[in-house]
Amino acid sequence: MLFLEGEPKAPPANLTLSPEVPHYSVPELHVIDFDDNISSTKAAIDGLLAVCRQQGLGESINADIIQQAREQAWRRKGSYNILELLEENLAPEVMADVRTRYRRGEGGHTLAFDDVVHYANRLSDDPSTPNFILTYGENVDRYPDGGWQADKILRAHTQGSLPPGYAYFMPHSRKGPVLERLHNRVDDTYDMLAFDEDNNLIAMYHAKRAVLIDDRKTSLANAPLNCTTMYMRRADVPATPKQEEGDLPPGTIQIESFDEVPVSKEIEPLNEAARKVELQRVAAFVPLWLYSGLTRDVVPA
Repeated sequence: MLFLEGEPKAPPANLTLSPEVPHYSVPELHVIDFDDNISSTKAAIDGLLAVCRQQGLGESINADIIQQAREQAWRRKGSYNILELLEENLAPEVMADVRTRYRRGEGGHTLAFDDVVHYANRLSDDPSTPNFILTYGENVDRYPDGGWQADKILRAHTQGSLPPGYAYFMPHSRKGPVLERLHNRVDDTYDMLAFDEDNNLIAMYHAKRAVLIDDRKTSLANAPLNCTTMYMRRADVPATPKQEEGDLPPGTIQIESFDEVPVSKEIEPLNEAARKVELQRVAAFVPLWLYSGLTRDVVPA
């Protein structure tokens, strides 16, 4: 998995947890899928096509070429890689220019669904609710800059419509086992580092439950017991074969919009540092067990 390049900034390479770090207990952590969940695939492609047309590249990159690649990917039960199409049809310097313009938000077409903006605001409202994006991208490990997944997420950030968590890229779509690895079995919590806008560690949040929201049934499978799974099936967006593959895990809640997702604002100080200081605004959350640069001078409370 990779930290998102760009904003919010990746956390510092080395970090020490001290007794002065406030610890808080919260009811839940939200783990959110990106494609067809937060973002509209149609809008993502339409934005790319618009950038290509503006650059006079419509004969090389157009809707027909992309649709053919998409259908081939569905038949092999995978995801098509738009960057491979760009590599096949554009010179390297032209491709780099297209990606830069795309990340800057040129060409119009807002990626996030309208309800996502409302949901992101609810997550961000004080006190911020721990969250991060967990997204699958085929062959994402081939691209040090995060590839097409990062292109789309950075574009959505530029458009100002994403929650305040980091994004993590996966080379597969099985998210349940990933959440199980993030689960602190000793305390039965999900532990999150909280950073401010200046990239300073300001607190740790310990969530009692996870909420995993995805548009693929297979991505929700094998989640931990203390995880609520939600299956996004937007009524006005035709289902893809990937979305209908497999069975929903028992107890999964089916939703059509993020307006249906409750966001808890309960928070409880856990240590003296948290009781002494005023709660600070969080700019981004990082799962503790995805952070490799951590050392401790004391055991956290």
